Amino acid sequence: MRKGLRLLVLGISLFIVLMTQLYAAEYTFTTIDYPGAAATYAHGINNSGKIVGAYHNFAFGFTFPKPYGFIYDGSTFTTIDYPSSSLTVASDINNSDQIVGFCVIGNGVQGFIYNNDEFTSITYPEADETYVYGINNLGKIVGTYFDNANVTYRGFIYDGTTFTTIDYPGADETHLYSINNSGQIVGIYVTSGVPHGFIYDGNAFTTIDYPGANSTEVYGINDSGQIVGIYISGDIKHGFLATPVPVPASLFLLSTGLTGLLSIEWFRKRKKDQWFRLNRLRHFCKSYCCLTA
Repeated sequence: MRKGLRLLVLGISLFIVLMTQLYAAEYTFTTIDYPGAAATYAHGINNSGKIVGAYHNFAFGFTFPKPYGFIYDGSTFTTIDYPSSSLTVASDINNSDQIVGFCVIGNGVQGFIYNNDEFTSITYPEADETYVYGINNLGKIVGTYFDNANVTYRGFIYDGTTFTTIDYPGADETHLYSINNSGQIVGIYVTSGVPHGFIYDGNAFTTIDYPGANSTEVYGINDSGQIVGIYISGDIKHGFLATPVPVPASLFLLSTGLTGLLSIEWFRKRKKDQWFRLNRLRHFCKSYCCLTA
């Protein structure tokens, strides 16, 4: 009877673990488009729900429209434009409303921090191109640089003094876009020309793909685990917000109850074993006394 109970409890516990993982992998999605723009790219989000990214208008003739950065507070879009640049992209925002991104000036690409209406440039040492994509409240920055020696794009983490390269295993390219205060990093990797989103926790990479999309690019994550990015469906690009679905309280309560049952069963077994050993010791002492009497 007790053996059957233990097997039942263990089976249900395994089911709860699987269901917890299933719920944690689900999201609800909301499309975000800059009003009147031809394309919108949602790149970063902070804990206040402020979102930054880029947009461009429709092209006329053979002239490609200039992309602009933006910040969206949930009701209003505000444009961000690096002075004298031909392209400005806002990539991420922290809880102090510091915005990081990159811009094109002449033939060069440089990263920047935008704070209190002022820009400060950031350049990876000896790299022709530097793209700054993410910053957290601890001041850690993530981005991408072009590796001239290997002719590819590689991700990096910058702590204010040191750059550290990060590569997705087996990928042709790796781009790091955002880092939260727990150290979780999101970005994209490219294989055979197709981009996929991912999350990196400092130890392992996990792929994130928008359901039914041709490709997915993940650009931002906040401390609540909310993720933003873009997906391509057909020939149209859309921004998206992905929010983790919480584990139902019923599963938590059930797991707590099962843990209690297992604990009770363990203590009963331990008590029984102790009684059995004590009884054997008493029997041994009694037998020994009889033999030596």
